[in-house]
Amino acid sequence: MVLCRTNTTGTFRKLLEIEGRRKEEPWDPMKKGFGYVPPVEIFDVDGIQYESSGKGDASIRPKCQIVIYSSSSSAMPVAIPIPEWAMKNKEGMKHLLSKSELQIINFNSVESVAIHANDEELKLILDVITELKLFRYKNIEWSESSDGELIDVFFGSFITDEYMRAVAKVGFHYFLKYFPNYNGSEPQFDEIREFIKTGKNIRSGSDIDKFVSLIHRPMSRSQLLGQSPDWSGHILAAMVNHYGYMVRLQFFIISGKRLISPVYQILLGRNPYTLYYIRPVDVAHRFEYFKEGKQGKYDGQVVKVSYAEPWVP
Repeated sequence: MVLCRTNTTGTFRKLLEIEGRRKEEPWDPMKKGFGYVPPVEIFDVDGIQYESSGKGDASIRPKCQIVIYSSSSSAMPVAIPIPEWAMKNKEGMKHLLSKSELQIINFNSVESVAIHANDEELKLILDVITELKLFRYKNIEWSESSDGELIDVFFGSFITDEYMRAVAKVGFHYFLKYFPNYNGSEPQFDEIREFIKTGKNIRSGSDIDKFVSLIHRPMSRSQLLGQSPDWSGHILAAMVNHYGYMVRLQFFIISGKRLISPVYQILLGRNPYTLYYIRPVDVAHRFEYFKEGKQGKYDGQVVKVSYAEPWVP
């Protein structure tokens, strides 16, 4: 559940409008947090916030917000998101704007104001701004992004131990599936099993970094070359060498998009044997969605691929 509703995995699921198996109300991690994890934020270099466009093609649009630009070249723009509750009526909007960052802004240094909103939202915002006498004599613009416009954005999200335990569980099950000589109960896997179950290292307490780390190179060959892949899905790879047992996972590689999702490496355990491997024994698969959509009861297929990236513990 935590994989589907938080972090980049939950966000990409929403951007692609993936329904999942259960007929539940679609979860938008950009609007609603899960547990104690706050909603995911998508923003650009100016701090302008974005949300899913709702088209199911991983496109985004600016959230409803007011962006204040300063006349000082060293000052960053100030973005004030407008939540849904403030859009219900004029009183809600008044309450928001009277309690927001507007109260600490030096209006003499404001050069311009951009409002990201649709027609109905814009009318309410302008009515309240006029009534509160905000931004008098300032240049106020209505900003609307064009379809197909390419921008660089960043994802902001909390990574919890529950999320990392879920990632580790996926990796461990993948390893056991494609290395059938192991059943998972071997002593070398005691620590990873305890981490998945409780979030703790049986020897040294909680230590996420011991088991899960981020790799700063995409697993997709197309993305390594700076290109967009022609398929959508996930890549998983597993390996055994003289050091230990490792798995790498990259969820939600998206066809035709420049989105590069994180690559996680899981150390499942140290190899108790003294054999030296000239090269690691490894396996890799692509779990890709059908381009034409669901076929029968299946959403996609598993394709065996080669993975030549070096494995470093």
